[in-house]
Amino acid sequence: MSDTARKILGGALAVAFIIAAALVSSQVGASARARAEAEARTAVEEKLSPAADRVGAAKTELETIARSGVHKLKASLTRLDEAALNEPGGPEELARTIDDILKDEDWWAAFRSSGQSVLFRQGAHVGELSEALRPVLASLAGRAETGGVVSELLSLAGVPSVIVATHLDLPTKVAQRLVLVMYRPLDQATVTRQATELGVALALSGAAATVSGGVPAARPWLDGFLAEGTRFSSTCCATRDLVAGLRLVVAKDPTSFLSAGEAAAGRARVISFAVALVLAAVALFVTFRKPTGEVSERLLRETAAALEAQRQELQRLSQHISNPNVALNPAGATGQGQAQADLGLAATSASVAQSRYEELAPLGQGGMAKVFLAMVRGAEGFRRLFVVKRLRPELSGTEELVNQFIDEARLGASLVHSNVVPVLDFGRDADGYYMALEYILGRDVTAVVEASVKKRGRALEVPVVLALAQEALKALSYAHTKTDDTGRPLGLVHRDVSPNNLMLTARGEVKLLDFGIVKGEHRLTKTQTGVVKGNLFFMSPEQAKGLTLDARSDLFSLGLVLFYAATGDTLYKGGTSYELLTRAALGLSEADLARVRALPAAVSGLLLKVLQFDPAGRFADADDFARAVGATGQTASAADLKVLMEALLKDELAEEQARFAPREGA
Repeated sequence: MSDTARKILGGALAVAFIIAAALVSSQVGASARARAEAEARTAVEEKLSPAADRVGAAKTELETIARSGVHKLKASLTRLDEAALNEPGGPEELARTIDDILKDEDWWAAFRSSGQSVLFRQGAHVGELSEALRPVLASLAGRAETGGVVSELLSLAGVPSVIVATHLDLPTKVAQRLVLVMYRPLDQATVTRQATELGVALALSGAAATVSGGVPAARPWLDGFLAEGTRFSSTCCATRDLVAGLRLVVAKDPTSFLSAGEAAAGRARVISFAVALVLAAVALFVTFRKPTGEVSERLLRETAAALEAQRQELQRLSQHISNPNVALNPAGATGQGQAQADLGLAATSASVAQSRYEELAPLGQGGMAKVFLAMVRGAEGFRRLFVVKRLRPELSGTEELVNQFIDEARLGASLVHSNVVPVLDFGRDADGYYMALEYILGRDVTAVVEASVKKRGRALEVPVVLALAQEALKALSYAHTKTDDTGRPLGLVHRDVSPNNLMLTARGEVKLLDFGIVKGEHRLTKTQTGVVKGNLFFMSPEQAKGLTLDARSDLFSLGLVLFYAATGDTLYKGGTSYELLTRAALGLSEADLARVRALPAAVSGLLLKVLQFDPAGRFADADDFARAVGATGQTASAADLKVLMEALLKDELAEEQARFAPREGA
């Protein structure tokens, strides 16, 4: 090849390298931005359901006001002459009296300020009523005539509103068809409070009005979205139709995600052009200069090493951006969270090691992890069974979930008590993050109760229920009073005391397990105010409301577990999660209390105390509750519980033991 041709070829190669760098930079940058936008969109969509629940909770607040108003109204009418009211013309006189109270009486002023009040009799309104409100209120009142409370979230004349109807049960014939209806628009203060607790901006949009509020950082995004619709930004906002004519909009500031995407794109551009410039320089150097053999070899070695280092860095960046299982950390993340992300998400030597846990049988799978029975083998025929809980692989790049999993493992390893299932190992292998727990032959309380109902036609007897309480309280007392190495209380609250998390072993022991969503002072992850976690069937009122919890919330949940163990049925009922959440937030109704009082005295007395709506009315702590259980003198022993397990589950447990017990030569 001639010298001129060689120079032309070298220049062409240099230009080609620069063009290739531009193409790679553009492609990787686009991937980074797309990934960042997807993460921002996911973050705001995850807020939709909690936001809808918070908005729906406004009904519960108005229901409480309406119940209180009815109680006050009934108290003021007790002096009326019942005989006179049941005479001809008496019903109309009663209705007019109540309607006057709703309009004029000073003592009703507090309820008037909480919402407009109107009275219905036999489906017709007594007094003046706007034509626009008449059909809606009349329909709701008709549904409430049969008793109880009916409430709805709706667009009332195009305005986001809450409405509730309450049956007015007075000791007269006509009064049984009187219904009090209260309604009020949702105002900015209410929406702002709910949005701020979630860390977002919210808007409720009806045909005639839109009510909005929330954190300042998200307000410009919400306002822009409301003004321009989805053309403004699909990364900041998400929408849901709550009811006909009423739309919920949630906005979250996506700047941190978008900035992280741009930063990654910038790093990709720098690395791509750096590689291209090195290659172009080599091409031009080789083209226009003829070095000696020794210099050429040294130059080639150094250039090859530099190129390999640049190639590896570019490959690492590309994998970080393109892999959907690796999350981009928002720009500017610092402190403990970032340090933990680096610790938890970075590749380690352990991440390529083969798992030493041999999977034997699946035990269950949830949204965050799968659980299976596993065996570890060692030297000289050593074998041991474990229950392994493994974080789902696609979640291993999500910092918050990894930190939550680490929290659970650390806490489980620190809780050493005979009534707590311990965590014995934690790590990361080729299949991702895992924790290993002690394998215990037994069944949870749900399975024991179901077996008892199936075989004996009844749930558990009183001594067994009291024994479950006494042993579970030992575990809760230990967890609630746990301190760190300096003696500071950890402030642990289990938050998920339920039949599925209370185990009865084949030997008659009681174990508390699953501290995955425990509240504590030294966790890496914190639950946001207003966010509800736990089993809705076994939840205290303050937990259902998303309030700050203490140990007495766990005692309330244990009370619900004991009711289930004694009856085979849950105390709370509901067709949807929202109905259950609302039901739990209101505490025990009169019907619920009647079911509790119907239990044997040794159990009902304890439950009536621990299931008080106000935590101050419950037992002071787990030890106080345990002393009350012991005072009944009816608690079954561990030997009694072992006999019960043999009677109910002997064959099933024996089959499990034979199936998984280590065998010679296995």
